[in-house]
Amino acid sequence: MSKSKVYILIAVLTLAMASLACDLFAGGGGETSAVVPESEVMEPDEPADTGSTTSENQEEESAEPAAEVDTEESTPPEDNSSADAGPDSLNLDNPDLFNQPTVEYYRESLLYTFSGQLDDGSPVTGTVNGLGAFSQAPMASTLEFYAEGNALMGAGTVFTFTQIETTSYFYTQDTGCIVFENEEADNPYEAMLDTGGILGGTAQRVMPDEVINGVDTFQFQIDATTMDFDDPTTYDMVEIYDGRIYIAKEGGYVVRLWIEGLGQSEVLSGSDLIDGDIYYELNFFDFNIPVEIMPPTVCPLEVEVSSDYPIMSDAFEYAAFPGLISYKSNFTFDEVVEFYRTEMENLGYTPTQDFVTPPVAIMGFTKDGKEVQLTISQDEGFVAVGIIEAQE
Repeated sequence: MSKSKVYILIAVLTLAMASLACDLFAGGGGETSAVVPESEVMEPDEPADTGSTTSENQEEESAEPAAEVDTEESTPPEDNSSADAGPDSLNLDNPDLFNQPTVEYYRESLLYTFSGQLDDGSPVTGTVNGLGAFSQAPMASTLEFYAEGNALMGAGTVFTFTQIETTSYFYTQDTGCIVFENEEADNPYEAMLDTGGILGGTAQRVMPDEVINGVDTFQFQIDATTMDFDDPTTYDMVEIYDGRIYIAKEGGYVVRLWIEGLGQSEVLSGSDLIDGDIYYELNFFDFNIPVEIMPPTVCPLEVEVSSDYPIMSDAFEYAAFPGLISYKSNFTFDEVVEFYRTEMENLGYTPTQDFVTPPVAIMGFTKDGKEVQLTISQDEGFVAVGIIEAQE
């Protein structure tokens, strides 16, 4: 899956994760609703609550949708004397456009909606909205997504992704908390704006200039000429009604991106056969307003390396999902292969497969009706190990 598939559409990020969670863990999202809840409106000139932003998840029955930034047009600056200054167009192929602004903190929000109907006229709606925050020191970020209506993963489902320096926390109501290590922290700003080529070409300026989320911006038109509909991650749209991208006059960073059009979205509607109106809006706001990012309260503060299977003593970037364990090791490929041949048999497992062709090995074992498959692969400077468990 491409980076854009994982990030730019939370729907694709979250919902792909949701589908995976449902398949692997047999999780359910509960009954769906055909009604999208009304959202709280945050005026652009009124900063969000500056208290601590955390990933504190409540139990399923008390989950609330993430707050949204005002989606209505902001009031333009009173002094438009310099409205004609600035560029007439914007090069959407310039990678520097999506660089993170040089700020210590910011917040972000996502609103992604679908509205269509079945052949019998029954309404089908779905929403994914999210709220996140970023801190430069310590390097930390959090993104929480909330699904409603007919969204694929089920109404009321909450997903939280939090990273504090090199420790990542993933939470859903069905899986609970999963903690794992990453060598490098991701930049959520660049990740959310990594459109993978969806946006491109030249966007023309739209007048007048506007103040968006408290920032003086230039606005540029997003339309069919600036979107690649052949890209499989094009917000599920096949036609564009309208769209804008707002760029800070000072700093040149993205403050808001919104696009509305026609399409089919299995992520939002639960079906890829229903045409409907799709709206996508991404906001960045509360620049340099301090925010504290903490692990979800249901998560342990450190990675817990525990398993029913043998693990190399130097395991790092360890992650454990129900039925799946992955990690990396600095031992050699041959040492890891021999370790598992010996240790699995010591635990009473019978080998069922032993396909070893460096730099890849696939090994199978069985015990008491339990099937276990190991994948071992040599990468640059480390060996990656995956352990997959399945009942017969």
